[in-house]
Amino acid sequence: MSSSCFLSIAHNCFLFNINCIYLCGIAYQPIPVRTWPVSFDNLLAVRHAQIEKFNSMCKKYVCTSDEWKKENKKYSNKFEIWSKIFGDDIQNIKDLFKIGDNLNARQKSGVPFPKGLTDDDARTIIYLSDWMAVQVFKPKQMGNFLGNEFLLKLKDDMQKAY
Repeated sequence: MSSSCFLSIAHNCFLFNINCIYLCGIAYQPIPVRTWPVSFDNLLAVRHAQIEKFNSMCKKYVCTSDEWKKENKKYSNKFEIWSKIFGDDIQNIKDLFKIGDNLNARQKSGVPFPKGLTDDDARTIIYLSDWMAVQVFKPKQMGNFLGNEFLLKLKDDMQKAY
């Protein structure tokens, strides 16, 4: 941490004592760096206007891959059980994406899993959710759609810094 950054933190925390975060007994003041309004924050994220194109591309490039089909078949015998536990109609591993995020948050926060869900099944669904998040970037077409703007911005920032 630079001395000017530290002084800024110390100044805000100790003189004004506003919005401090205390870690290990030390007060820290978060300092936003290059923040953007949400409307401009579209790097590596699908904006509402792009969701139809994103879903269409997922069906075409991600859900048709051999890897996806293999994972889907591997866990398809659990879909009926998981549907009953979660009250959702689970027909494909893609239906587990948001559920996996929820279970991951529960696990990290110490919140119990839904009744009837085993720890092994919870770990499996969390794994699948994480696995799916990676699969979306694997096809070149998806990587270009999701990451191209980010990589161009990163390149531009790196060239300006150099």
